[in-house]
Amino acid sequence: MTSGSISLSWYAYPHNAALWDGLARDLAQSLRSLGLNVCQQPDFSDVQALVSSGAFALAYCCGVEAHRYRDTVEPVAAPIYSHSGDDGFYRSVVLVDGSSRWRTGSLDQLYQDIVSGHVRVAVNQRYSWSGSLVALQELGSSVLQSWLRWPTTGAHLNSLRWLIEGKSDAVFLDETSWAMLINAKLPGLRQLRVIGKTGSMPRCPIVVPKGNPSLRRGVETVLRTTRAPALGLTGFYFAEPDFWLERFGDTFKQLGLSEAIDG
Repeated sequence: MTSGSISLSWYAYPHNAALWDGLARDLAQSLRSLGLNVCQQPDFSDVQALVSSGAFALAYCCGVEAHRYRDTVEPVAAPIYSHSGDDGFYRSVVLVDGSSRWRTGSLDQLYQDIVSGHVRVAVNQRYSWSGSLVALQELGSSVLQSWLRWPTTGAHLNSLRWLIEGKSDAVFLDETSWAMLINAKLPGLRQLRVIGKTGSMPRCPIVVPKGNPSLRRGVETVLRTTRAPALGLTGFYFAEPDFWLERFGDTFKQLGLSEAIDG
């Protein structure tokens, strides 16, 4: 990377804000040490605003968004946390209320009851990978029509509230978010039960603007050497963009969602 002036913009989901604000500060300091004049911009509200801004930006985003905007951004790495493995994959946990009849049952039985329409599932966002699409991946495209009617809560934390308040019977959320949210001061949180984990999926990636190899290499250098912030981040998993994009693309095609995702 050569000297010059860049704009460092950052996007992260609200429940990860504390961690990624710290990482953004570390990145800004490291980039300055490489001779770059870094102007930190206010956080963008969503990835679409980020990629349409025209400014240099790093974003920690859902794999769905990385795939949707693959013509303008590319994955470079994924954060690894102390409570999960050290490879490029993670899972979602499946939660039910501790007083429900599913609390002592198997994950397979819950899935059968979801397919038969006897379980109310709430999702954070329709096209969230860890809170919604992973359920569809687990259950198969035969539940697509009922999946389209599952209510959306707007956030993983809200999905937990729905479960606690009896508005839903089961929720899916990634193990990283669960590890962070389990310490939230949410009445009734301790009554929830994890009855299983889903199959693996690529970790949510950090993306950079596409088509700038030198910038990509520089960002990799920064991520490999930056001080890890708090909240359990232990390092990064590095891979070529296709590690994420091929897996996501194949899954969306199998589920019949390619047009909806790219739309």
